Amino acid sequence: MSGTPKKNPNGSIAFPYEFTVLKKKQTSEINSELETLMFSYNGKEYNADSNCGLVLQEMGWDTFTNDDKKRIATYFVDHCLHSNGILFSPGGFEGESSPFSKSMFSIFKPTFTYPEITIDSKGDLTMEYWNKDYTNNTVKFNRIVIDSNGDIKSRKIIKSYRTLALFLVTSVAFVGFVLMKKKLIKL
Repeated sequence: MSGTPKKNPNGSIAFPYEFTVLKKKQTSEINSELETLMFSYNGKEYNADSNCGLVLQEMGWDTFTNDDKKRIATYFVDHCLHSNGILFSPGGFEGESSPFSKSMFSIFKPTFTYPEITIDSKGDLTMEYWNKDYTNNTVKFNRIVIDSNGDIKSRKIIKSYRTLALFLVTSVAFVGFVLMKKKLIKL
């Protein structure tokens, strides 16, 4: 797209009028371990992660400043990719304890970090963030890369609450096994 991005009355960059987020989940076409929402655009339904560029290019992604790209990418990931959105703070779960550690003694819980966004010299935007998967009742630390054209190049889970716990339990069991084996050999 060329020209100036469309603006809302308050001056913010506008998503196209024909764009609507649907609360329908589908397996991601980019990473089958993840789900994505669907969106409707010009009367057709699309998988949000593999068709992200369709909307972002129409909005003028190539003309955005880096700050605008960060804002729009955060909104898109928060509202269009995850049904539960991005976690912007470690708490806030009604009726449940925080899945994040508050001290170094909570070794089975990950440490919360705020969403982090960087844009490299090629114009690729990388965003790392936590989200809560209520289907599997776990928190996941994700990385998404949006290229200079507004297309999502990759989505992956970097770590999750269960992965960390499983790793620690397996490590402790392995060390215990090795120590027991050495003790039995000496007898």
